Amino acid sequence: MPTASQPVAQAQKAEYIVEVSDLVVAYGAVVAVDGVSFRIKAGEFLTLLGPSGCGKTTILRSIAGLERPTSGEIRVGGRVVYSSKEGIDIPAEHRNMSMVFQSYAIWPHLTAFENVVFGLRVRKRPQEEIERQGKWALDLVQMQQYAQRPASALSGGQQQRIALARAVAFSPDVILFDEPLSNLDANLRAQMRHEIKALQEALGVTSIYVTHDQEEALTMSDRIIVMSGGKIQQIASPDELYNLPANSFVANFIGSANLVAGRVDAASRAGELVDFVANDGSRIRAIDPRSSSAEHMLAVRAVYPTLSAKAAQAAAPNQWPCKVLRSTFSGDFVEYLVETKWGQIVVRRPPTERLAAGDEAVLTIDPQHCVVVDR
Repeated sequence: MPTASQPVAQAQKAEYIVEVSDLVVAYGAVVAVDGVSFRIKAGEFLTLLGPSGCGKTTILRSIAGLERPTSGEIRVGGRVVYSSKEGIDIPAEHRNMSMVFQSYAIWPHLTAFENVVFGLRVRKRPQEEIERQGKWALDLVQMQQYAQRPASALSGGQQQRIALARAVAFSPDVILFDEPLSNLDANLRAQMRHEIKALQEALGVTSIYVTHDQEEALTMSDRIIVMSGGKIQQIASPDELYNLPANSFVANFIGSANLVAGRVDAASRAGELVDFVANDGSRIRAIDPRSSSAEHMLAVRAVYPTLSAKAAQAAAPNQWPCKVLRSTFSGDFVEYLVETKWGQIVVRRPPTERLAAGDEAVLTIDPQHCVVVDR
């Protein structure tokens, strides 16, 4: 019988399953991917995240063999599948990868079972293996009862599960996901995130996921590559990306962040702790994990500052009087726009203690949640 470890038995021979080196993809004078390099370990769930046109899908298609890069090298399981220098370009069907598309790519004239085993039939696997793997894959996605139903009679969520079953049925080294949930409604999308992640963890299969949805990336990934303009802006875990963004683009793209212009007072440094001097001269105690010396900005996530009644003010670092300009109830939180002497800042607080527009308050921010970033 197939086991949960079966799909990655071959791939686990190499420490890094996918290695991308100096990848460039250009269309005439337009460079879509500009010198991108990264490596993925066995069993890792890595997400390529960024706005439309940043090059993430082009990278995915290049790894799959559906796009011919301009230059660079791609290795899968230690084997070179593309190299501009060596003139190697292994066809997609010989890279032992599967892909889950945004459009599902389900054959409407075939049953659910025949869709799932399509890759096995193309590879001319024995009938006994086709039957066994097809049943196993359908069981994984809880779709065995729909095995003989025409694909055209399945709902969007059911078709997505069939696409997932087809992706794992022939035991690929890597599964590639190209924005697979963007066509689903919000509730089903949230449910499918958990199902995809649970399936990936159960199988231990290396996965590369493309999305522009921050929540998808944060909830599903072991690591995230944030991209902009064909370049990598940062590679890190979801927690590190959120709390220690490398630059203002990452801070602004991941979650809700306030960006404050100013500079670091080098003389104030104590380890990573520094004084950040806002443009009006206000000093904000912050952490500075950067290794570069580019122009400075301060990033403050909207969920970390606290607001309290003005009477509660006490002498403490990073505490300022402020005024509530706007209060917006959003169900799970209340979003406030507050005015301080060094600028306006958005604060999100639980709806337990309410402030109204016009209220005077005290804003407090832990220095550990004030992060100096490159502009």
